[in-house]
Amino acid sequence: MSITQDDRSNTMKKIQLSLRWKIFIIVSLGLLFAYGLVAVFRIQQVKKSFMDELERSGRERAVLIAGAVANMIVAHDYGNLESEVGRIVELQDVQKVSIFNRDGKLMVARNNSKFTPEDIDFENPGELFVAPVIFSGAKVGSVELIVSRSRSTGLMASNYRTIYIAIALSTICFGFLIYAVVTIFVARPLLRLVKAADQLALGNYSAELPDNSRDEIGKLVNAFSAMRESRKLSERRLRAIFENSPDAFIQLDKDGNIVNWNDNAESVFGYSREEVAGRNFSMVLPAKELGLNNGYRKCYEKSENLVGVIREMVGQRKNRSLFPLELRTSEISFEDESAFLVSARDISERKENENKLLNAMNAAEAANAAKSIFLSNMSHEIRTPMNSIIGMTNLAFKTQLNAKQHDYLSKIDYAAKHLLSLINDILDFSKIEANKLELEIIDFSLSDVFDNLSSQLMHGASAKGLHLKLDLDPDLSVPLRGDRLRLTQVLLNLTSNAIKFTDKGEVNILARKLEEGAEDFLIRFEVRDTGIGLSVQEQAGLFKVFHQADASTTRKYGGTGLGLAISKQLAELMGGSVEVVSQPNAGSTFWFDVRLPRGNKTVTAQPATPLDLAVLKNVSVLVVEDNLFNQQVAVEMLREVGCGVTLANNGQEAIEMLYKRRFNCVLMDVQMPVMDGMEATRRIRANPALADTYIAAMTANAGREDRERCLAAGMNDFISKPVFAENLYALLARCMRSSVAQGCEETGAVQNGMAESAHKMPGDSIPASATGINHAMLIDLSVLGKMMGNDPAKTRKFAIKFLHSAQAGIAEIRQALEQENWAQLAALGHRNKSPARTVGANSFADLCLSLESFKHGGDIVQARKIVEKMDGLLLKIENEIGSEIV
Repeated sequence: MSITQDDRSNTMKKIQLSLRWKIFIIVSLGLLFAYGLVAVFRIQQVKKSFMDELERSGRERAVLIAGAVANMIVAHDYGNLESEVGRIVELQDVQKVSIFNRDGKLMVARNNSKFTPEDIDFENPGELFVAPVIFSGAKVGSVELIVSRSRSTGLMASNYRTIYIAIALSTICFGFLIYAVVTIFVARPLLRLVKAADQLALGNYSAELPDNSRDEIGKLVNAFSAMRESRKLSERRLRAIFENSPDAFIQLDKDGNIVNWNDNAESVFGYSREEVAGRNFSMVLPAKELGLNNGYRKCYEKSENLVGVIREMVGQRKNRSLFPLELRTSEISFEDESAFLVSARDISERKENENKLLNAMNAAEAANAAKSIFLSNMSHEIRTPMNSIIGMTNLAFKTQLNAKQHDYLSKIDYAAKHLLSLINDILDFSKIEANKLELEIIDFSLSDVFDNLSSQLMHGASAKGLHLKLDLDPDLSVPLRGDRLRLTQVLLNLTSNAIKFTDKGEVNILARKLEEGAEDFLIRFEVRDTGIGLSVQEQAGLFKVFHQADASTTRKYGGTGLGLAISKQLAELMGGSVEVVSQPNAGSTFWFDVRLPRGNKTVTAQPATPLDLAVLKNVSVLVVEDNLFNQQVAVEMLREVGCGVTLANNGQEAIEMLYKRRFNCVLMDVQMPVMDGMEATRRIRANPALADTYIAAMTANAGREDRERCLAAGMNDFISKPVFAENLYALLARCMRSSVAQGCEETGAVQNGMAESAHKMPGDSIPASATGINHAMLIDLSVLGKMMGNDPAKTRKFAIKFLHSAQAGIAEIRQALEQENWAQLAALGHRNKSPARTVGANSFADLCLSLESFKHGGDIVQARKIVEKMDGLLLKIENEIGSEIV
């Protein structure tokens, strides 16, 4: 709604009249009140004066009358007494005279003839005066005189009227006088200020102000003038900000139409003010069909939650070119209207810099990834010959050697193992730096950790004549959860350093409980030594990468300077940080605090039992390795304990050999030509006839992620190069415990079945090994007998238990087949396969394995044939069990 100039003029006139009359009324009321107070005071004075005069006159008259009638009362002269009273009662204002004798009896009483009963005001009767009549000093009677108030009342009324008229005239005169003064000196300046304020509201800063004065009006004028100048300055500043801001400012109405924009908006979009005025803001955005600003075209709509939000969009210039744009919309609310202020910025340069930075970051990440790949490849390439060096050295130790040869080999073995330790440090550091090192959280016992430290470090400490002490807080003999291997690694690094830099005295390893909570412990680990110590300057850079105390330390003690840096980073990964307290020639104490949760079960230290190598005799092993030296090392190690060894140069050869015969274990290298170990493993697992093959990775890739990739590919176990004999034999023992029932006899039927199934899709045919027709032995109870300690009773018991379980399993399989529940059918085949392997019923197990291939559906006719074969085969197995177990 707009207000015209005429409306403002009429409003001004109404304001002037209203203000002047209000002043007049206020002044008049004030005067009336003041004069009213004066009038009341004056009236009271007049009234009191009249009443006093009336009182005095009445008393005097009563006394005079008493003196005049005293002789007449004594003489009882009634005639003269009446005549005298008649004369007195006619006097002015006398209303009535009464004479009483000594006994109070009325002698004479007369009323003024002028006062008729109608003239008497009974509400305001005359004033009564009584005087005693004295004769010769004795009271002989009394006189009662009633004086009328009529004349006094009239006189007072006349005075009141005079006072009222005077007050009215004075009020009118002084009211107009004060009204004129106030109008000239107050109302007129105020009205001029009102007019100036109206002009200011219209943006006119030139309206004339009243003359300045030193009174309150002058102060008001000065304040208004200062406010007007301040607003004028603020408006100039806002205008300057709007026009000179580095951003484009666009003012929109509630419908998104452009009301105003600054010079920068002209520069950014290329439109002048005249070209955009009244047009919708969408004119500076690309067409909706391009789909560049989905949800942002009406940037001024509050319903889209865009007000106050900084967002990036695509803008469009007058020349139709597109550019990256940053917008922020603010809502401006008036009384009943809303508007929007849009701040727009061309961010082309920033986007270009961001892209450059992103490219640089990608390049850095690529370089870091390349470094990680390089380190991984270098690790593999170095570990491969290291495996040959360490393996051949160990094999050479078992030959006839003279003292010099033994000395040479010992030094080679030491140097090789030292080089392996350095490789491990570099790999750990690269993983930590790339944030790829993850902790393995398991239950463990600190007593096991300390026993491990003692077994690994005691020999080195004793060789230097040092006393190695381990002190474990008894309160920490409870199961804990954490990364036992990394905790051991930190303590090994710190203790190895302590032994290295200590020539005499002792090295102590301590674990102390600092706090005990309901769910965890805060534990401090300390490694104390009596060695060379460290200065303050040496301590400052101690945990930096590739740092040692000085160059002489490197020459004297060796090392890369990575150990402490890795220890510190590992401790930080576990929630602690390695610190040191040391003085030169006074030893050092390295310590770190770690919070470890309580374990979920009791961890008991299992005594290490020596491996019985006899169980490895005649174990058939397929070594898949492309390096000739590593082949020789593996063959020598395996044949030394009586294993049967077959070699394959790559994964393809390994699969072809597995088609021909079964092996207890396959030692699979990962990186090989033709077909690598990962692909070979996946193909073996995909073939139902080969899926149960026990495969162990034997690789130079020694990281945890390498282990996880191998296991994810389907491998059963993992051993890293260089391969040490005791680790290899332990792996084979695990293999035999896991696959004791897999039956590795070489039979023509098994070979033919494997070869055939390798070229068939799931469900296409039934393995020949599962027919039971050409199989020489339906069940090899010797496998179960070995597990039962060759106890016939136990063997029979578990064989019969297998029969009952298999019969129940076939019933469930038939039900799943009738329902064509393929997933359930495959699951039942898998569940019944393992017990069959355990008792040596390999043909039955192969049929179960064939059912697993139907997991995602198949030919129901073929599936029924397999189940029928399982029925017949199980009956034959039952007969064979009855004949063999007596």
